[in-house]
Amino acid sequence: MKLPFPVLHEQQAIADYLDRRCSEIDELIALQEEMITKLQSYKQSVITEAVTRGLDKNVPLKDSDIDWIGKIPEHWSRNKIVRLFSIIGSGTTPKSNKEDNYIGSINWIQSGDINGGYIENCKNTISKTVLKEYSALKIYKAPFIIVAMYGASVGNISISKIDGCVNQACCVMNDTEQNFRYLFYSIISVKNYLIYKAEGGGQPNISQDKIKNTWLPIPPLAEQQAIADYLDQRCSEIDELIALKQQKIEKLKEYKKSLIFECVTGKRKVS
Repeated sequence: MKLPFPVLHEQQAIADYLDRRCSEIDELIALQEEMITKLQSYKQSVITEAVTRGLDKNVPLKDSDIDWIGKIPEHWSRNKIVRLFSIIGSGTTPKSNKEDNYIGSINWIQSGDINGGYIENCKNTISKTVLKEYSALKIYKAPFIIVAMYGASVGNISISKIDGCVNQACCVMNDTEQNFRYLFYSIISVKNYLIYKAEGGGQPNISQDKIKNTWLPIPPLAEQQAIADYLDQRCSEIDELIALKQQKIEKLKEYKKSLIFECVTGKRKVS
C-alpha cells in the first residue's frame, strides 16, 4: 500500500493539527452520546411513572407489595405475567452445518433483532423443513411481545410486527385480555428489575420462569388504553430527539474521517 509521505516537519504539523481537531470532534461526539443516555434514562422514567402511578396524580395510593413498584393507585390490581398471557414460549437454533436450514421464507428472530421498539424485519430466515424437524420451533403470530433473555441485548423488549419463529434466547408473550400496548410498556418498566434478578456473571441470564413470575400493576382497561396512548406520544417525541442526536454523531464521525483524509493527502492546508 502506497501512502502520501510529506517531509518530517509537515508530518509533525499535520499530526499536531489532527490531534487537536480530532479531540474537539471527539468531545462533541461524547457530549451527544451523553445526551442520548440521559434521554434514554428519562424515557424509562416516563414509562415507569405512567405504568405504576397512572396519569392522575391526585388518586389515593396503596402498597402494591411488589419489590420494584412500591405504591400504586388504590383501585388498581396486580397480576403475574404468566396469568396475563395465554401464550408464553421460546424457540431454538437449527444446526448451522446444513446451509438449507437457513434458506426459506419463515422469519427467525434472534435476541439481536430485539431493538426496544417494533420489529418489522429480521436478519435470518429458516426453511419449512426445519420447522418440521425441530419440535421447539413454532411460528408465533404477530403482534407479540418479545424479551431477550441473555446475550448482549439481554433485557431488551420489542413488539414484533412480523410472524416468525425465535431462538432460545427469546421469550415470546402473546394472546391477552389486557391492553396489549399497556402490557408492553409495563414490561419495559420492569426491565432493570429483570436484569437485576438475572443469573450469571459474564452473561446474565433472565430465565423464562423469572419472566413468568414477575408481577405487573394492572389498571382498569380504560386506563390501560389512556396510558398506552399517552406513552406512544411521549416516547415518540423522545425517540425523535434521540434520533437527531444519533444523526449528529454520524455527521461528526463522517466529518472527522474526511478531515483526516484531506489533511494526510494534502488537500487541506495545515497551518
